Amino acid sequence: MQFEAKLTLDGLMTLIAGLIAFAAVQLQMWHQRRASRQEQENHKRAVAKALLFEVDDFYSNHLRGVYDHFRSFDGAIEKLPGVTGMAPRPFAVYDGNTESLGTLPDEVVRSVVVFYDTARRHLSMNRDYRELLREYQYGTHSPEAGQEASQLFFYVRGSIPGLTRLSYEACMKLARLSYVPFRKDVVSVAGEDPQRLAKDEEAEANRCKAHESRPRN
Repeated sequence: MQFEAKLTLDGLMTLIAGLIAFAAVQLQMWHQRRASRQEQENHKRAVAKALLFEVDDFYSNHLRGVYDHFRSFDGAIEKLPGVTGMAPRPFAVYDGNTESLGTLPDEVVRSVVVFYDTARRHLSMNRDYRELLREYQYGTHSPEAGQEASQLFFYVRGSIPGLTRLSYEACMKLARLSYVPFRKDVVSVAGEDPQRLAKDEEAEANRCKAHESRPRN
């Protein structure tokens, strides 16, 4: 017995309908994957932009112009300069988006993490320096507090060029990722000169070494 396969009109229509349904499902899945990728990309860009302006805001409030002001300090305790205060949560964006950092490129994550770790140490030194300076100027006028403040000041000043360089590098990478123009009229730290920062950083490293090598009374 032989069977002859024949495609009837109804069968053809059923086949076409099945192919159309399959294509529609595949197209829907493709659109969903595309929308998901776009949503992830938009989120990544938003996080990068928020981090960019938080880093730049820190630069504007705690670094811009400070090193030039501190550079002229001659070491006299009675002339120790003051430092600006800080917000209760200076890194709210970073602290609130640590889980999203993994979505950023490794190079960007590295720059961002190194900047924030260094900035936290800088703020901690700033805080200790302010307390010692306040104690010396407005408290007991303890000579020991003045001497400790003077010692700590050299480390506060010494950390500024390196931290400024880190903020410059982090902002440049975040600006590129978030499609924000890296210009000083948009991002303040873009106005810094990397070559000058490198020279200042080297000069401060040498100055700190010389300062540490001095005999203590």
